[in-house]
Amino acid sequence: MSITRMTTPLSAGDGRLKVLWLDDTIDRIAPWAGAALDFEPWFSLVYATHPKDVTELIDDATSRCAPTDGRQPLYDLEGAPFDAYLVDFRLCDKIDDGCMLEEHLEAGLHAPSAGLLVGILTALRWPRHPQALVPYSGYDEEFGQIWRLARQFCPPIISVLWDDSVTKGTRDQKSLLKLLPIQCRIALGNAVRSAEVVMPLKERDRWETLLTDNAGQTIPAEEKIWLFTESGARPYLVGALFHDALDELNRTVPAEDIEAWISTLPVADPIERQARRLAEFYWKLRWNEVSQDVYSVVRALKQDVEVPGLQPHPPSYPWLCSWKSKGDGRDTSVQRIRLAILFLFLREHEDRIRHRRRHAEVPDEIRRLLEVIRDDDRDIEELLGDLENSARLDGCLERYHNLIADFLNFLESGALADPIRDIVAGRELDVAEVDIVRLVDPFPAAWDSPLSLDESTKVGKGLTRLAIEDVPSLNMKDLLAGDGSSLTPAEFLCARRFARELMPSEEDWPHWLRSAGPPQTD
Repeated sequence: MSITRMTTPLSAGDGRLKVLWLDDTIDRIAPWAGAALDFEPWFSLVYATHPKDVTELIDDATSRCAPTDGRQPLYDLEGAPFDAYLVDFRLCDKIDDGCMLEEHLEAGLHAPSAGLLVGILTALRWPRHPQALVPYSGYDEEFGQIWRLARQFCPPIISVLWDDSVTKGTRDQKSLLKLLPIQCRIALGNAVRSAEVVMPLKERDRWETLLTDNAGQTIPAEEKIWLFTESGARPYLVGALFHDALDELNRTVPAEDIEAWISTLPVADPIERQARRLAEFYWKLRWNEVSQDVYSVVRALKQDVEVPGLQPHPPSYPWLCSWKSKGDGRDTSVQRIRLAILFLFLREHEDRIRHRRRHAEVPDEIRRLLEVIRDDDRDIEELLGDLENSARLDGCLERYHNLIADFLNFLESGALADPIRDIVAGRELDVAEVDIVRLVDPFPAAWDSPLSLDESTKVGKGLTRLAIEDVPSLNMKDLLAGDGSSLTPAEFLCARRFARELMPSEEDWPHWLRSAGPPQTD
């Protein structure tokens, strides 16, 4: 048994493909180990000679993500799961000579297609991680019944090269390695189609511009394609993902090869793009300072609080559902608005999740002090003076001074952008009807705007009109309760793509999005 690392380990953000090579005869690979350095810029190669080696690599797998300044953590999985597996069908070359080694028998090394089985079973440990598998053999009979049976059941996100011409006699090691990127692209493409992996819209736009500017030319092999997976944001070096088309001398890849692959990724629906941009526009309006002040007044008035100097009408702007076309363009307009509302909902949900985590890191004493300051109408200096006097009378003045010092350090740390405002208990709660109203109508036309989705209100009535032929109206109340049955399969898939972009872990997704999705239509 032996595990040999032929190149340096993958580091966060370096963009290489992780490859596990399983072959029982180390002598077959060892002379080639020096040439492996040629692949150092593109592959992170690990060589194993025994299934127990693979088990050890699986046991060492750690699901971690490197922190970043953005929302998405950076993919930082050094070992298993691998991106690709290069496996020898036969894991004992002495079978034909009557090998009876007890250790081989106990490990099942004499099983037909043993290497293929190890590769597939290993990949299936991570059924939602895009993985590629290239089996090879020097014996025609290895491409037999097990090979044919496995082909029928292997999930599309695990791409296996089902080609019985891949033998040790017809391909050298370099040729075998060049087969891996092709299968990796197939696996990634299938993962994108199922929304397990997404290419962010900004990245898609960047590449479309880059490819347009370099039409008919080449792209530097060091350029990266960024994809979002459930394990974080992951870059792929063009020279790795398109290594089969790599010009090694000039370190470039034909732009047409990259464009052909990207064009197969289903994130180019113009309605989805328009909806994303529409949602981003209204998201910025919702967080506009004027909009927040308007809704502060709306809440105050609903609590019978007098607001001096109130103008007859608040600053107004057309709400989201008012942007509907008529005639032939109506259905497209409705689809765009429905998606925009879903994207806004997910934006708000992700914002709550993020705030909840930040708040969890706030020390309890500082949280309580923030709440006292928030709920007290007195001048902060006066309030702190009263608290200091109380601490002196209680004989804990030193502890009070330490608390204030910690409090000031916390404010200076910038852990919360606006701590007194951000500590509001409502930020800890799930998305509610009032939030949907604010998202789609950030500048209401009247101060007494209802914060409800009831059909008697403007927003509620507008949502009921978001229906087209054979598609029910968008039921946001049901969606808030975790029921996504009013969504179409296409809307569900778009929502999953956007959620993956915002929140890699599905544990953070709304309940309706973690379910199997709406029933498929014929």
